[in-house]
Amino acid sequence: MAQQWLMLAMNLIVSIVAVILVALATQLRLNAGSVGAGLVTLITLGSTLTTTVIAYTGLETSLRAISRLKSFEEDTELEDRKNDNVKPDKAWPMTGLIEIENVDASYTGTDKVLKGLTLSLQAAAKVAICGRTGSGKSSIIALLLRLIEPMSSLNTRSPITIDGIPLNTINHTVLRERIISASQDVVFLPEGSSFRANLDPWDAASDAELNSVLHDLHLSHVVEGKGGLNSLANGAELSAGQKQLFTLARALLRKVVKLRETGVSGGLLL
Repeated sequence: MAQQWLMLAMNLIVSIVAVILVALATQLRLNAGSVGAGLVTLITLGSTLTTTVIAYTGLETSLRAISRLKSFEEDTELEDRKNDNVKPDKAWPMTGLIEIENVDASYTGTDKVLKGLTLSLQAAAKVAICGRTGSGKSSIIALLLRLIEPMSSLNTRSPITIDGIPLNTINHTVLRERIISASQDVVFLPEGSSFRANLDPWDAASDAELNSVLHDLHLSHVVEGKGGLNSLANGAELSAGQKQLFTLARALLRKVVKLRETGVSGGLLL
């Protein structure tokens, strides 16, 4: 908006100067060649001013972006703390026994989204947690992934354990590799990425594994209709239901890859 206003102002100034020049030329009976040269110079000046304004506003936008990135780098606290150094056995979590004891949690540090939550999920259990919007269902998943921390465990033993291991002692990266979740918010890679890259960003699955998961979720015809796994994926061309199925396919594919890897039989699917 500011750029357009500056360009309009510059064009108006050049136009006003041109009118004044013509008026003076007619009144003072100036040489036609001099008047023509002056008008050509004014037109060139207008183009130069417009280019300068565009370059300046582009530079200002870029500097603001750099400033935000610098602030993010300097002000954002690193997730991993000194005691987050436990790397469980490759098979963890073997059973997936989840214990949550009297947990309070907050995104802001003040307003609690979970109050006194106590929950025990047995190994291999299939659990559905129901509730109205804003009741804290997604916050439980965020707790297990350590996207938020229990308010009572920032400096103490974690009240959340999986297979007996406190979550606040486990490295964030390792934890999120072992716990597989399918988010309700569908995320696709930027334009230019393929279906293969969206389903398997780490390129760890074979074509057979990819096609098997797509077949199980009835997505094979969708991918084949777009040209196959290596064709470009455009999330805007998919329905809301198909996007959710792609999110589920991504999660299931990680489980398939983990089961194939030597010595790895654990994992927790949320």
